Amino acid sequence: MLKAFVTDRLGVSTDVWLVLAAASMLLASQVSLAQDPAVVDGLNDPARDPARVQSAVDRGGAVVLRGTFDFGDIGSISIRRDVEILGEMSSGQVSTRIKGGKWSFHSPLPGMLPPAEPGPSITIRGIHFDGASWTPIHIAYARRVVVADNRITGVRPVPSPAPILGREGLFLQQGVSLGPALSFPGAYPAGSLTGEVRIERNHVDLASGDPTRTMGQAIIMLWATGAKASFVDNTAVNVSRNAIEALDNYPDGNGDGFVLIRGNDVTTPVDGLAFPSPSFPNGIVVGWLLDMTSSADPTRRMKYIVADNTIRTRGDSSMGIAVRADDAVVTSNTIIAEGKASRPLVLFGSGTAVIGNRIEGTGAAAVHFSARAKPLTGSRNLLIGNAISSFRPAAGAATQEEDGAQANLVLDASH
Repeated sequence: MLKAFVTDRLGVSTDVWLVLAAASMLLASQVSLAQDPAVVDGLNDPARDPARVQSAVDRGGAVVLRGTFDFGDIGSISIRRDVEILGEMSSGQVSTRIKGGKWSFHSPLPGMLPPAEPGPSITIRGIHFDGASWTPIHIAYARRVVVADNRITGVRPVPSPAPILGREGLFLQQGVSLGPALSFPGAYPAGSLTGEVRIERNHVDLASGDPTRTMGQAIIMLWATGAKASFVDNTAVNVSRNAIEALDNYPDGNGDGFVLIRGNDVTTPVDGLAFPSPSFPNGIVVGWLLDMTSSADPTRRMKYIVADNTIRTRGDSSMGIAVRADDAVVTSNTIIAEGKASRPLVLFGSGTAVIGNRIEGTGAAAVHFSARAKPLTGSRNLLIGNAISSFRPAAGAATQEEDGAQANLVLDASH
């Protein structure tokens, strides 16, 4: 029954999706840009380092960065050609360091939107970004993205250049920003971020600024088109809003596109931003926020799999995993909650398979079915074999169903 349920919801089994994602990663790992690499040694000089790196990146191909670079307050490298930007390792640790910058590496949107052709192929690997403003990596336009084995610390929040969901006075802070939305193009430009997106083994610590006024995400993907995305084995700490966020992404014209979020380790801070909802700070959030109309349209539905993550929420009202979409799969995650009103797993959508997760700690309820994100209804979800016996719900019930949420089926749970 379970395999039939998941196959019906995703079109293929979850095993097939995991195999496809792994095969895609393996194939891409064998792709290399064919020319000899350009090697740039850091001078630790904001007057010279950005221009020297920009020159190498403009050449395209492989670029090896060695030593320490200083991008100052606003240094930014624009990426318009296929490029692999590679740091160096020493004794198993990242030894290439880039200090400062604002959008330290950035792939700008083309002048005409939506784009007439796919963007560049971009790899950024093995660099310690320290003290960038807003975000060190902002990929708005690309046909393939690999961001792997980087360390991101000390990101300085900046005032948002435009209101966020109508609210002014907020600050922005991201570790890895994917998609055109945070370039503020005004409307969704289909085809800006496409193809394979791999975000792997990065460590992101956003302990900086005022968390109560900062829209912070360690990894965010917003407005991708047909992306085959995998966020795997990353670590995120001290993120003021959502540690890993994939929202308002669309399939391509063939109906293809998925997001796999697997093996990540997230620890939220105690405090954060109570906007656009009063739940904060949160672990993993997927689905829809800006375009709720599309959430009810199966032809505009991405496939989401959230698997094997470890999430520790410390906020009083934190969510561990929030699914704002229909027909997702949430499996084999461990969520440990500390807040009195926290909700480790919140299902806003319907038809999601929740299988073999472990939920511990305290909060309002281990699993919360919500009908507040209309037209999503939080109904007809299937829960099998989830271990929640050690969770201590404040209201006395391990599962909680709002008015309007219905027909959710809980089987074989360990109470």
